[in-house]
Amino acid sequence: MGKWLKRFKNSPETPLQRTNNTDTAILDCDAASAAAELARLNEDAAALGAEAEAYLNKELPKLAAEAEDYLNRELPAMAAEAEEYFKRELTKEAEKLNDRLEQDGIAKIRSGTLDEDVFFAVDDQAASKAPTGATVYTLKELQELVQTGTTEEELKSIHQAKKLFRGNIVAPKGEEIQ
Repeated sequence: MGKWLKRFKNSPETPLQRTNNTDTAILDCDAASAAAELARLNEDAAALGAEAEAYLNKELPKLAAEAEDYLNRELPAMAAEAEEYFKRELTKEAEKLNDRLEQDGIAKIRSGTLDEDVFFAVDDQAASKAPTGATVYTLKELQELVQTGTTEEELKSIHQAKKLFRGNIVAPKGEEIQ
């Protein structure tokens, strides 16, 4: 039984009455006593809030400093571990792609940059195996894109032009793709 209920339970001026409903109790007491108790509870809650705020103001800077120390200490190792993991996974994917190109001469990949599927083909003959309407990049075209240092935005523009005109990427006039 809560403090408030105990305080008013046996008071002759504030008798406790129950309804026939066993799930709830209705307190019948004078409004002034209830308001005073409510004000006291409100003060207690405000005091607890102030204590909590003071504690947090004192402890949060310490916790932030500890978290920063931990991250400064652990983050380089975590980053190195993540880098090693992604290198391994990327190597696995590159090996799978290479195996498909060697076996079939063509491979479908999902381009995150272009946000669509494209095909890589070893040459024009292998490119002809792609489904109608598919965008295919031959190894020569990929080499040109890499050698010229194509940016992500440039690649997106080139890709749109390649899709629209069903064309090929070629070296500038007078130059040859290595």
